[in-house]
Amino acid sequence: MKFAAVDNICCRSDVDEDNAEHEKFAITLRDQLIRLMEDKVAEMSSDDMFLPKLKLQETVLQFRQMYGARPMNLVRTIKNCLSTEMKLVQDADSVR
Repeated sequence: MKFAAVDNICCRSDVDEDNAEHEKFAITLRDQLIRLMEDKVAEMSSDDMFLPKLKLQETVLQFRQMYGARPMNLVRTIKNCLSTEMKLVQDADSVR
C-alpha cells in the first residue's frame, strides 16, 4: 500500500504549518500514519505480541488525541524532528 503523504513528508519543505491552505496535506498525513499503525496492530495476532500490540493501540489513541483536531501540529513536529536530525548528521559529518 502506497502512502504518498508519508513518503513525501521529508521532500515537502514547502508545507507551511502556519498556512491553513496546507491543512489538507496534514490531514492526509495524519490519517495515513494512523492507518499504518492500525494495520500493524491488526497484524499482531500471536500471543507473544500481546503487550506490544496493547502498547501500539495506546499509541494510536494518544496520536489521535494529540493530532486529531490539530493536524498541522503533526507537520510542525515532523519538520522539527527532521531539522534536528539534519543538524546532527551535519555535525557528525564535520567531525570526520
